[in-house]
Amino acid sequence: VSGAKDVQFEGFAFEDSTFLGASGPNGYVEQQSGCGVVGQPPILNCANDTYWSYKLAEGAVRLTDCSRIGFVNCSFSRLGGVGLDLTRTTDSVIDRCNFTDISGNGIQIGQYQDPLASHKDARNVIKDSIVERAASEFSGGVGIAAGYTQGLVIEHCDIHNLTYAGISVGWGWSRHECAKCTNAANNTIRNNRIHNYKRT
Repeated sequence: VSGAKDVQFEGFAFEDSTFLGASGPNGYVEQQSGCGVVGQPPILNCANDTYWSYKLAEGAVRLTDCSRIGFVNCSFSRLGGVGLDLTRTTDSVIDRCNFTDISGNGIQIGQYQDPLASHKDARNVIKDSIVERAASEFSGGVGIAAGYTQGLVIEHCDIHNLTYAGISVGWGWSRHECAKCTNAANNTIRNNRIHNYKRT
């Protein structure tokens, strides 16, 4: 979905997709949280490391440049790559959804490249949802991964049976602007239950 506004998906089941990116020219070289290496590395330093801060797996369901999109009572299962991917998307809600048996990250929001663009992934909400058996194939992935975001809320979710971590927020850190700053801001993670993680 690209450029959409004011759309709601309710009661949809998204199932049985593949991900062929690992067969591409960059392969699939993981760093962590579904992020990894693309292209040839430059001389490695913290000011010039963008070659390895890309979201590697595409979402089976992907939103780009969207606003006010809702996923309510939806299920995402048996998906290669990532379950649901939001990039440059604002004011959207994932509510009472189930994510299970996902090869990469269950949900990923934002991007890892440009700390000045965090306002383009703002005011999104993930609530009352279940993420289980995410990163079942790409074991460095997580249940919910967020890069540079503003005003993200993750609440009342049950996230479990994971190869690595439950929630990762702020990936990209502060590398691309200055050593001690980031434009990710006002993100809230509260009242979630995360259990049976780092199992691989």
